[in-house]
Amino acid sequence: MKYILLMLFNFAYALPILDQSAGSGHLVFVYPDHENVNLFYATPTSVEIAKDNVTNTPLFSYQEYRNHCSKIRLKKCHSRAIIRVLLKPKFEKLSLDKIRKNLLEISNDPVITSLPFIESELNLEKSFREINHDLTFCNHRAGQAGSYQACVIHLTETGVKLKRKFLTKAMTLMVHFDFKVRGVLSNLDKSFNISQKSFGVGGSLGGSILKYYPHLFKDADGNIIKDL
Repeated sequence: MKYILLMLFNFAYALPILDQSAGSGHLVFVYPDHENVNLFYATPTSVEIAKDNVTNTPLFSYQEYRNHCSKIRLKKCHSRAIIRVLLKPKFEKLSLDKIRKNLLEISNDPVITSLPFIESELNLEKSFREINHDLTFCNHRAGQAGSYQACVIHLTETGVKLKRKFLTKAMTLMVHFDFKVRGVLSNLDKSFNISQKSFGVGGSLGGSILKYYPHLFKDADGNIIKDL
């Protein structure tokens, strides 16, 4: 089967028909282009930790630090932590493979690309006991499809205790990715009206992807954390 091309740029005059479905799969929706019969647009299914294009290493770091610790009470001083991570939209390729196979019935050479975002926003879970939201920079306008979304998260002492050991094992910190696209709505006379539509998907920071990269986790002394 031909490889699905997920182009991560916007076509200058390409607009999806937002009230017509060209197919759907597991949490995936595909819309046709208003002019090009071989061009289709897919929605992301979630967000995931981005990886370096050369080393394939997750673009993630976990660094603990001590705050306001005097030498007298150093042993009783609990660490806080900063998580720096780059996220990107995730597309379910298995579902897209099945959808593209079905599209071959109506298109000679279907190409599926990402929906062109006109604006997007990344929102972190509201866990005030575990996250210092005054210092955290994650709820902000994001970029276009395919671009990385930056998050800097400050964990409190409680957050370090509760979150650290689970970062390499499970969905630890939940995020929600909201985005808006511009497209068209079809009329009975086959003309189109410009319109917009909002979408939202969830995701997580953490999971088994990180357990193979222990060097990404450092304690307050700069040492690799070995007991994760």
